Amino acid sequence: MKGIKFAIGFAFVLTAASLAGNWFLYERFDSERILREELQAENDELKEENNLLDSQLSQVKQNKEELERLQSQVKEYADQRDTLKGQLNEAESELTKLRTRVQDLSSEKSKLVTQVGASQAAEKTVAQEAKKVSQIAAATKPTPPPAPPPKKEAEPPKKEKEKKEEKKEEKKPDATARAVAAAVPAARPTPQPVAAPPAAQKPEEGEDRRPNQVLSVNRQFNFVVVNLGLRDRLKVGDNLRVEEAGKLVGRVQVEKLYENFSACKIVEEIQPAQIKEGDLVRIA
Repeated sequence: MKGIKFAIGFAFVLTAASLAGNWFLYERFDSERILREELQAENDELKEENNLLDSQLSQVKQNKEELERLQSQVKEYADQRDTLKGQLNEAESELTKLRTRVQDLSSEKSKLVTQVGASQAAEKTVAQEAKKVSQIAAATKPTPPPAPPPKKEAEPPKKEKEKKEEKKEEKKPDATARAVAAAVPAARPTPQPVAAPPAAQKPEEGEDRRPNQVLSVNRQFNFVVVNLGLRDRLKVGDNLRVEEAGKLVGRVQVEKLYENFSACKIVEEIQPAQIKEGDLVRIA
């Protein structure tokens, strides 16, 4: 009986111990399950955070690429700005040059206007000198011999009746006609002037002509008038030597040509104001 009681007690103890172990195991399993669930939740949260971080990282990469693109554009804009600034500087320098050129052209224009006025005054002076020289040349020309009286043309034959009437009138002149004939002498035929030879002809040998020389000197406009012209086959731009007593005193250049004289610019003088009227002139 005691053995049965002991066995029942031992079985009860074993059952209680088994129940306690099972309860402990159940509690531990439950806590592990809860912990596992918590860890799974945390893992899910971490995955979500990781995904979010990945999306943020990709956004950062995109932002970085956009930033690099913007930086390259900024660099290009900076290069374009530098290029435009260089072009602007070149344009400003070109504008300065153009302004300087315009000022130079304005000064050249004023100089040309002054030179034109001086040249017009010089042309007037040359014309006056040419008139004087033509008067001198006309005064030195030999007077042409008087022309022979013109021959009377043969009168046409008159009719016999008209001749008879004229003879009758000659036989009976009236008193008034006789008075006029006595008071006025018979008129002589007026000699007709002989046309002068054309100016383009060269003077014949033995004709009166002065040596090639300076006729006039104009110091105001720096030119001389010489008695060489188209008839001496001069051309504009020809150089002439001016001599005095066989020595060179200067050089002149033909600027305006006339038939018997020309206006020449003084190019060189051995001594100041050495060229004067009467100096001999030779073609260089």
